[in-house]
Amino acid sequence: MYKNLIFDFDGTIGDTYPIFNAALQKSLTSRGHSVDPAKTLAALKISFGHAMKCFSSLVEADILRRELQEYRLQHTEQEITLCAGVAELLAAARARGVRCYIYTHSGSEVKTYLRHLGIEDDFSDLMTMHENFPLKPDPTALLALCSRNRLNVEESLMIGDRDIDVQAGHRAGMHGCLFDPDGFYDPAIVGAEINVRSLDKLIAYL
Repeated sequence: MYKNLIFDFDGTIGDTYPIFNAALQKSLTSRGHSVDPAKTLAALKISFGHAMKCFSSLVEADILRRELQEYRLQHTEQEITLCAGVAELLAAARARGVRCYIYTHSGSEVKTYLRHLGIEDDFSDLMTMHENFPLKPDPTALLALCSRNRLNVEESLMIGDRDIDVQAGHRAGMHGCLFDPDGFYDPAIVGAEINVRSLDKLIAYL
C-alpha cells in the first residue's frame, strides 16, 4: 500500500497531448506540410525535444518549440480535461489520507490548470521545470521533492504516462506506475511495477 502518490502532469493528470498535437500539426500544415497526426503524436509521446528534432527538416526546431508553447498557453485552460480515472483516484486518496504530489517538466502554468480542473487542493506540493533540476529520467528533482516533504521513497509511487517517469522513480528508489491508456509502450520493456489504462485502478493499491 502506498502512502504517497507522485504524478507527472501532462498526459497523466491533464489530457494535454491532443492540444500539443494540434499545436504541432498547425505549425506544420500552415507551412504546407502534411504529416499523419498519429506520427506527430507518437513523437510527442517520447518527448517535446524528440518531436522537434523529428520535424526540424520541415520547420526549424526552435520555431516549432516556440509555437507549441504559444499554442498551449493560449488553448490549454479552455480545452484541458482530466485523464481517465484521475478524479476517482484523487477522491480515494483524499478519503484514505494518501498524499498526492506533482513532478512535471511543465512550468508554473500547471497551477492554473489544476485550479481550472478543480483539483488544486488535492496536491500537497508541485515540482516544475522552473526549479531548474535535471530532466527525467534523472531522479534529482524527484529526490528533492521527497526530501522537502519528508517522504519515504519506499512508501511512494511515481505515476506517469512515459517510460522516463517510471525510470526516474526507479532511480529515486521508488516503485513506478505506467499509465498507458493507448497501449503505446511494451510493459515488459518499461518494467513498471504497476501498469494501468485508467488511474482509478490504482485505488486498490492505497
